Amino acid sequence: MLLILISVMRNEDLYDLQHNVYAAEESYVKKNVIVQVEGVALEENTRGFSKDGVFMVPSEEVFKDALGSKYEYDETEGKVIISKHNRKIELTVGSKEAMIDGITAYMEQEPVKQMMEDGTEQIFVPIEFVAVNLLYQYTIEEISDRKIRVNLEKPKEYKEGNNVFYYSGKMIQTVEYNNKSISLKNTIPGLVFDEQIIIPVDVLEQAPINAKVEELPDSIKIERGGYEIIIEKGSKKALVNGKELEMPTKIRRIATDTVESYMISSEFFFSAIDVVTYKEQLSEEKLIIKKSGGTYLERKFEKLQEEDNSIKKLVVKDKKNKDFITFKCVDTPNVKVSSTKKKIKLILKNTSVSKDYFAEILDAKYVSEVSVKNTEEDLVIVIKKKKNTPFIYQYGENKVNIYVGMKPTKVAVDCGHGAYTPGKRSPKMPCDIDFEGDGIIDVKKGQSIREHQGNVGVGKYLAKELERCGFSVYKSAFGNEDVSLSNRQKNIKKNKCKYSISIHFNAVGTGRKFNKASGLEIYYHSSSSLAKSSKGLAKVVLNEMIKGTYQINRGVKSQNLALCNTEAMGTDASILVECAFMTNLREAKTMFGNEKYWKESAKEIAKAMCNYTGVEYIEE
Repeated sequence: MLLILISVMRNEDLYDLQHNVYAAEESYVKKNVIVQVEGVALEENTRGFSKDGVFMVPSEEVFKDALGSKYEYDETEGKVIISKHNRKIELTVGSKEAMIDGITAYMEQEPVKQMMEDGTEQIFVPIEFVAVNLLYQYTIEEISDRKIRVNLEKPKEYKEGNNVFYYSGKMIQTVEYNNKSISLKNTIPGLVFDEQIIIPVDVLEQAPINAKVEELPDSIKIERGGYEIIIEKGSKKALVNGKELEMPTKIRRIATDTVESYMISSEFFFSAIDVVTYKEQLSEEKLIIKKSGGTYLERKFEKLQEEDNSIKKLVVKDKKNKDFITFKCVDTPNVKVSSTKKKIKLILKNTSVSKDYFAEILDAKYVSEVSVKNTEEDLVIVIKKKKNTPFIYQYGENKVNIYVGMKPTKVAVDCGHGAYTPGKRSPKMPCDIDFEGDGIIDVKKGQSIREHQGNVGVGKYLAKELERCGFSVYKSAFGNEDVSLSNRQKNIKKNKCKYSISIHFNAVGTGRKFNKASGLEIYYHSSSSLAKSSKGLAKVVLNEMIKGTYQINRGVKSQNLALCNTEAMGTDASILVECAFMTNLREAKTMFGNEKYWKESAKEIAKAMCNYTGVEYIEE
């Protein structure tokens, strides 16, 4: 273990930075540091500094002299090349762009050239970025407000065939199976490849597993409990009792100076032999195998292959003076987004990236920097934008869209009447109704469906769809209470909604009996000064909704309804959608109370809103 001691100095200890070849910004000198490496002779007064929390150290003295890296510096191009552990890092003074084994990466701070007190020049580089990419494990400990300690742990050296590789990930020393422990101290420890824990096959012969392992000329055969697994060497292909499966990662022959073994996916092996649902749990250096009732995992590995998600393409375009950035993935990503005035941080769960697609983001109008990090499970992308620049993001089937320079559009989704509003319900059902066809009766004979149920059913899915598509949503009258029309108007205006959509289901007659009136219609306020824009929105929404479940198209109609009054609500356009007739038996049974129709209607309205406002609609 190497210890690098960095001491934060007092202001009077600051050395002269005025001769900095590059701009000597004040932020470069807020902290001044001394670097020491245990066991390596450094000049007593060698110092580094901090910028925005990133510690910068003299590259040659730390990485060449102390850590023994191969070091080259091209003064003409200002390029530093540091090589160690089969990794090559290329840095350029004044640039945040780096090359790691030929792949572009981006640093939080650029290397800088400093003129030292003795007249020599030093290239200072971000220590964490360089150390981690040379495969050192890096931790930092604050000793005091003036000192921190950086711990670098060397990677382990292994061989795979004739190739030497260095490993700095998790190392499993114990496997616990059926509450009994098996030590890996005398063989290769468990390692992580392709996000899979691989373990040596010779361990499988030990109790309590007691498998029989045999090496054949081109394959490895494992037998246990009536199961025969034959794995092609160096491949993901396996036969389990004659059934061909693809493992999540290939079998590997890995060696140290003293021991070697074939390494197999722990998940694949334990899932196959036990006919159980597999669950692994890491505790420090221990792999704990849990079992629970389940079925044979052929489907598990088919699904696992489908879930192997990664970014496969990135597109950057200028759309109407906005930066449009699209990440296209193998599968639909689970996205978490946070932001500050200057940064957008995206976490794509269970997603990775194997190539550099990100340099072209820097050509975008509002983007100045991007950093990308693959964690064990997730992909973290940080985009630095111009201060206070608004943005929206969308996610759905196989992609994430970001519009930098676009302010989120706020839409009010209004759910009509309260749960107990008199008369707002269907006639009594003449029979039991099972909407989903799952054998569960949703509405019994003689019961009615309240309009509030259908309104909120569509409304909650619409709000979710709009938010997924990058809109800001105000939810109006989602609760059971009956909110007055005037209060709903005031609340929508108070929340500064640009558009409003009020969801309803239609009725005709006394409401006591079903009749033949049916279909879909949308209303706007004809007396409003913004009647034209509201009518336009109504047409776009109707055009999408009529493409779904067959309904009679009753058209766009004008009526001076309170929830269409743009002046009263301060909106640019407002519409009221009558989704179907609750007094028509067929529409009541297949649409009014049916969750499938609620989701369909929400999707169609959201798609129309995207079309109307000029953003892309992504399928969920």
